[in-house]
Amino acid sequence: MTKISFLHTGLPKECIAANIFVEPNFEDHPYIRGTGFFAKRGRDLYYITAKHCLEKHNKLSVSEAAARLRVVAEFNKRNIRANDYVLIDEMILLKNESLPEDEKIADIVVFPITSFKNEKQRKMLLSRAIKLPPTGDWVDEFVKIPLVQSNIASENGAPFTCVGYPASGTGTDVLGFKDNNDTVTLQAAKFTGYLTISSDEYKFKLKNISWAHDLDGFSGSPVFLCHKNEHGQHYALAGMLVTGGAKQTHFLKINVITQVFSNHS
Repeated sequence: MTKISFLHTGLPKECIAANIFVEPNFEDHPYIRGTGFFAKRGRDLYYITAKHCLEKHNKLSVSEAAARLRVVAEFNKRNIRANDYVLIDEMILLKNESLPEDEKIADIVVFPITSFKNEKQRKMLLSRAIKLPPTGDWVDEFVKIPLVQSNIASENGAPFTCVGYPASGTGTDVLGFKDNNDTVTLQAAKFTGYLTISSDEYKFKLKNISWAHDLDGFSGSPVFLCHKNEHGQHYALAGMLVTGGAKQTHFLKINVITQVFSNHS
């Protein structure tokens, strides 16, 4: 198999984190809105999630909601202290002037992670982060393959996998911090769906997904294409889930995500 720099052997599920929010004066009662994931390009680290997880948050602006966002550095850590959170100092949004005014800002927010509590935390985040492809063109090129086109036409498109923290169907829960020993119970879930073309040029659609419960909470989750060969299962980041319902979802293409970094560099 040709060596691909952004391929992972085995599902890189430890890249995901729950978007935990803490309101001023209510620090003992955090709650979760959606999923995000850690990603890396070289030694640079980022936390990525869906913008709507923040912007529809108690009628706050995205920046105001971002100030309330807490992301835990350790995967599925149960007993959380202030030192366990990732330091978030900067936010990047993607603007597309060709879209209508109410759609100019893409449904993605990227937080560069440049400060760390200690060296241990930096190494932990690097080990959790998924690899960003140099560009996002590979998914569009994959879809152009005749066999893939044929499968899509026959409603049997390539299987993709999504992993995140749904609000129902798992044991995920946030207990009041003051009386419950700062406990967060996180149980990730994954589902597969079959690729089809979306009417939105910036997205793809997955249909016949395997998740039987409500999709609330999966917003911001990474979506992967899986490739299987004699060496095992391999996964590559294909995009980020943004909407879903009725056994189908839409995900933002990876080329939109990588555009954020191109515009920011």
